[in-house]
Amino acid sequence: MARVKFSSIVTDVSGSVGQACFQKYSGGTSLRNKPFPRSSYASAQYLTKSYISLVQNTWASLTSEQQSSWDSFISFVPHYQHKNHKVQLTGFTLFLKYNLIRLHTNLDILTSFNFTPFSIDYPLFNVVNVADVFLLLLSQAIDPAVGALNIKMSPVKKNPTPAFKSRLRVINPDSIDVTGYLYTFTDAYSSRFGYIPQIGDKFLMSFTLFSVTNPIILSPAIYVVTVSTV
Repeated sequence: MARVKFSSIVTDVSGSVGQACFQKYSGGTSLRNKPFPRSSYASAQYLTKSYISLVQNTWASLTSEQQSSWDSFISFVPHYQHKNHKVQLTGFTLFLKYNLIRLHTNLDILTSFNFTPFSIDYPLFNVVNVADVFLLLLSQAIDPAVGALNIKMSPVKKNPTPAFKSRLRVINPDSIDVTGYLYTFTDAYSSRFGYIPQIGDKFLMSFTLFSVTNPIILSPAIYVVTVSTV
């Protein structure tokens, strides 16, 4: 670390030079090496970063007409797409937001669309453990040609509340039965968290319901869930 002394000609300095930067502190100003960037990301972070890069590259490859269609679709997007209702999303931001959810739900990137109404709402559900098979039972089937669920879970052992939503992790089902009512999570959950929730266990779960034909995303619904039996 090198200390910097000022004169009548040089009275202040800031910024960086190459791999070094000027840093001010109570005793004066010093010149020190820049810290190395963090490189130890979790696998989920690497996956998200790769998805973001993929979506950005896909957007850059769209024609001007395709990009304009995403910009114009903003007028159809409900206010829940942004916390500040006075600020509108751009077409690119909507493209990124929507397609990241699709990729995390094992769907391909949507580049073009024809607007159709999306009237599906969140179904009631029950989470059960039957002979160590971890299941999600929906009260209403979701047509995979119309909509899909992005599901996140978190095994919070003490006083689980929605305040722990930062711990939620995407869990894609092992399978969905042909009726669309029954989702199985046994292998997906145990491989992520190391165990299968037992009857009476509580954990945090969130649903994000979205259209698969249009860039429409409903507000996430977050629940504190108790595992039961049929």
